[in-house]
Amino acid sequence: MLLHGAFRGPWAWDFVRPRLEAAGHEVHTPDLSASDATLSGCIRILEDLIAGRGLAGVCLVGHSQGGFVARAASQRLAPCIAELAYLDAPVPAHGQRAFDFRPAGAPAPAVRWGEAVPPRPLAPGPGVSAEQAAWVNERLVPQAVAVSMEPVRLDDPAALALPERYAFCSLTPPGYPSQATRAACDRADIPYTLLDAAHDAPMTAPEAVAVWLLETG
Repeated sequence: MLLHGAFRGPWAWDFVRPRLEAAGHEVHTPDLSASDATLSGCIRILEDLIAGRGLAGVCLVGHSQGGFVARAASQRLAPCIAELAYLDAPVPAHGQRAFDFRPAGAPAPAVRWGEAVPPRPLAPGPGVSAEQAAWVNERLVPQAVAVSMEPVRLDDPAALALPERYAFCSLTPPGYPSQATRAACDRADIPYTLLDAAHDAPMTAPEAVAVWLLETG
């Protein structure tokens, strides 16, 4: 199951999904992009999908903010999950909010529960062609801030014992939330894969992402 990041939707996996399906995997890409979304609401979407499809042994993959959602959801879905895979994602500790991953010293954003903020267009640059940026920008949507305001509870021993895999993107700019998790992995000597790709790797380097996912299960 593939979870998209902020300002994106299920379309973010359009180039990865067929590669995984060609390898024999059943792939689901739930939509967590509603303008009134909350973190709890995103978790309920995943619960309903897993229950409705009778899924088990799920590899729950989160890109960017989707990784935050994946770890939060694991607390409710541990019996159905075989593995958590985080792709250039901020991975929270108990009590953290997504907003807590902003760069050190950055002021708290002036937003309120229930609001949605407009997307910032993706610019061409290292690892992102002009055509790729245009494709992404045509599809971006506002992001509900409530998803980032709700703290995560990590108190289920079964969820905390789930296997976890990490990949980060070598071309992600400093200050992105995933960089805090990468630094934490370095401090704790937690291994990870480094993809030669920009942050939006599912759209700009789908083959590399698919290879990593197939290697990790």
